[in-house]
Amino acid sequence: TYPLPALRALQFRLDAIGESTKNQPVRVVYRDRSEFFKSTCESAIDSATLRGFDVTAIEFNPDGEEIPGLPNSQNVEFLEGLADQLCSADEGPNTNNAAVFACVQERDADVMLA
Repeated sequence: TYPLPALRALQFRLDAIGESTKNQPVRVVYRDRSEFFKSTCESAIDSATLRGFDVTAIEFNPDGEEIPGLPNSQNVEFLEGLADQLCSADEGPNTNNAAVFACVQERDADVMLA
């Protein structure tokens, strides 16, 4: 339920300017090892999808190892790759900047937002 007020506010803004939610990308990234993070972001995904937003969900395993011996949660290149997926510049000419919901640890967010 945490993301729902932000989604409502975003929809209110779009309604006020006569813009369709289908032109508003919503990107959601979350850790798959935390039921709290997963359920929080799944509520954002479900609500945004129901409201017609252009939703992309990105689930990741923080303990997985794209590079052997280096957990994804400590792999800066891996986390930066997630950020690239969240904030793709290839959205198209008639879309807004993506709204991003991140259900991650603070360090994950620091790297993704850098």
